[in-house]
Amino acid sequence: MTQIYGDPPETTAGLSFDYSVWSVGSVVTMCNVPFDNTYRDLIDWDAYGWTPYQYVKSFNKVNKVEISQLTYLAQGKPIRIPTPFTKANQYNYVMVENPGRPIDSKNFEGYTPHAFFYFITSVDYVAPNTTQLTLQLDVWSTYYQRVKFGRCYLERGHMGIAARDAFNDNGREWLTQPEGLDLGSEHYIAKTYRRMLADVANFDYRVIVTSTVDLNNRLGYGDKNNPKVTCASGSLAEGVPNGTIVYACTPDQFLTGMRGLWEKPWVTQGIGSITLVPKDVVDTGQAEEVPVGVLGNVAQWSVIKKGHVYINREYAITEKDFRKEILESIPKAYRELKKFCTSPYMVLELTTYSGNPAEFRPESVMTTGIGVRQYAHIVPPNPSLFFSIMDYNTKWGARIEEKRSGRSLDEHGEGWDNTTGYTSLPTFSAINNAALNALASSAHTAAAQVNNAKWSQQRAQRSAVASRDVANAGIAATQAGAENSMWGNSAMADSQSRYNNMRAVVQAAQGGMTALGGAIGLNGQAVGAGIGQAATAGVSAMIANSQAQSTANIQNQLASGASQISQQQQRTVRDTNYEFAQFAANGDYEAAIASINGQRQDMQVIPPSVIGQTSGNVSAMVSHGLVIDCRVRMLSQSAIRRVGDYWLRYGYLMNTWVKMPDRLSLMTEFTYWKLAECYLERADLPEIFKSTIRGIFEKGVTLWRSPQRIATINPRNNRIDYTNRVTLIA
Repeated sequence: MTQIYGDPPETTAGLSFDYSVWSVGSVVTMCNVPFDNTYRDLIDWDAYGWTPYQYVKSFNKVNKVEISQLTYLAQGKPIRIPTPFTKANQYNYVMVENPGRPIDSKNFEGYTPHAFFYFITSVDYVAPNTTQLTLQLDVWSTYYQRVKFGRCYLERGHMGIAARDAFNDNGREWLTQPEGLDLGSEHYIAKTYRRMLADVANFDYRVIVTSTVDLNNRLGYGDKNNPKVTCASGSLAEGVPNGTIVYACTPDQFLTGMRGLWEKPWVTQGIGSITLVPKDVVDTGQAEEVPVGVLGNVAQWSVIKKGHVYINREYAITEKDFRKEILESIPKAYRELKKFCTSPYMVLELTTYSGNPAEFRPESVMTTGIGVRQYAHIVPPNPSLFFSIMDYNTKWGARIEEKRSGRSLDEHGEGWDNTTGYTSLPTFSAINNAALNALASSAHTAAAQVNNAKWSQQRAQRSAVASRDVANAGIAATQAGAENSMWGNSAMADSQSRYNNMRAVVQAAQGGMTALGGAIGLNGQAVGAGIGQAATAGVSAMIANSQAQSTANIQNQLASGASQISQQQQRTVRDTNYEFAQFAANGDYEAAIASINGQRQDMQVIPPSVIGQTSGNVSAMVSHGLVIDCRVRMLSQSAIRRVGDYWLRYGYLMNTWVKMPDRLSLMTEFTYWKLAECYLERADLPEIFKSTIRGIFEKGVTLWRSPQRIATINPRNNRIDYTNRVTLIA
């Protein structure tokens, strides 16, 4: 500030100075000013371009009263003016000009009289043409040129809005002081930036399949009667041991391969999971491709090996200056208020629409655009994707130092500590032909059962034949025994008959001779009678023998008949048992085969089985695909107006030490200052007035560029003065 009015550094006039020798010539100018003695409002006279003296003098005769030729008017003393009370009672401000002191000016080189400015605090009637004014010195207008501010503690003001470095670090350094203002009930989405990860509608994604069975058709699958299964050899997908084989394929490749395997359920039953992932998660260009499926439906699936999965990947959700875009979307009056680009007025929200969004402070985002780092885990268990804003809440150049290697990693920020994502990627189930699988799984068992049935039939039939042979042998033995018995009986009967006949002949001869011998001594009658008796006895014996022979023959015939009846019965039993055994063997075989066929027929109606589970946020995936959205949330329009109007009027809460600028007007209309501690680097004025100046700024004061603007300016028209840019760091 340039000093317009000067007082001598010292004076030879002491308390004994006789003011009566001071020539008449003091001038009092009364007027009305828009500012008052509360010092809520001050005029930045330097910015106004006029001095207070020039300002008061600029009033026309209608709006001021100028009284001259008054005696010396001492500072702080009531003054009496030749003005009626009713006239003097219309004004609130006085400028007093005293003439030069009646002393030798050579002793006070450069001295010029100093005008004093006062607020009229009381108007008292003295006489009809005399009024007494009680005055209070306008310390600011009187002494502002003698004051130079030092380093002060700024509590609130427009300096936070106007300083060129106020938005350093995107506001994190200076604009994060909580204001305690009413922000409304909730934030609203002002802008959404989207990164499409997997466009389901256009099949722009990858399918990850894990299987405990090797799906490579070069190894062969067999058929339902002779199925073949090759166990998975394991993998190192993501560098982590996994007992399954991990495959990656496009949706079309997946469908083709599954169509080729639908008649090979003993193979597809090994599929453990089917997961949808973004296409750029997997580097299939270096993976081994194997054919999956059978002729007509063979697709090339990629076998994921170690190092072929991107553990993290960086995306640019937007390269635009999101802060600029949001500020341009709010009412024009508030677009210079960059504190709206800090929390809690603006909030960044990463979301995958899975119910767990992550919030971020925009001032902690170091870039103008928004970059996102992706962390991927696509192999069971719990395949997932997580996202965080890149380089969040850090300084550029702050890298992770790896203790093990001593190298600096090109990665910084909070990373995993502040993420959102898909905690469970969408997984899907496959349908397996359980009936065919059951048939194939039991094919060898069924064949064994058929063989067992055949063997049982053959064994039963062989047993029947053996039983028949045994029965035939028994019948033959019985017949031979009967024939032998009959031959013996007949032979014995014949022998006995011949013996008896011979004996009867001998007896008859002996009898005749006996009789003949006796008869010699007897008469002839006696001889004839004896011979006749002997002959009769022989004949009787022969008859008896013949009868015995006939009886033996009859007995033989009866025995033969009985033997034949017994044999016939045995043959009937034999044949019946044989036929039943054959019938039973055939029946048991047919029943066993029917049972096997029945079981396999029952297997054919087994409903298809489900492989894997359907989980994850499938509904969100179907509606808009796999996405990562960054939503910019802002206050409601009414809250923006309330908060914005307050800031335009009183500036930001700062609570920091600043070097006060030489030009205090930093805005086009007015500048608000509230210093918690005001220090004056220079103040050529009494201490009481220094305290007044400090008190004014510590209480809070609005510094206007023009007196005419007070009470007329809408704060929304108060803009940054880009011709007077200052810095907070000094």
